[in-house]
Amino acid sequence: MLTIWRRLPDEPTWAQSLARNLGHYHVVLVTCVLFVIYIYGVGVIGFALATLLFVLALLWLSRLLNWIWALNAFAAVTLIVLIFRVGVNIWFPDPMLYEALFSGQWLWFMNQYL
Repeated sequence: MLTIWRRLPDEPTWAQSLARNLGHYHVVLVTCVLFVIYIYGVGVIGFALATLLFVLALLWLSRLLNWIWALNAFAAVTLIVLIFRVGVNIWFPDPMLYEALFSGQWLWFMNQYL
């Protein structure tokens, strides 16, 4: 059976519905923008620092402003870095910030642990 969908005369258009309901999705939109900034931030400030800032921003967005949540975020990011670097042996390239601030042995140290 073929069903044809048509808009009723008093029903809003798709664009009108989107504009009306966009305010209900502001947290989702902010999270998407934060994620895009996080992805670009990994190449600039490094995986560990970008991940920590992203998680802290999500905690702030969730109104979890207690110090215990920040401590848990730091522990989780540390665990994630250890899992990637030690457990799975995945290494990211040197971020631009590290290459600009450090050289030689310091650059190797910063890339290995941060």
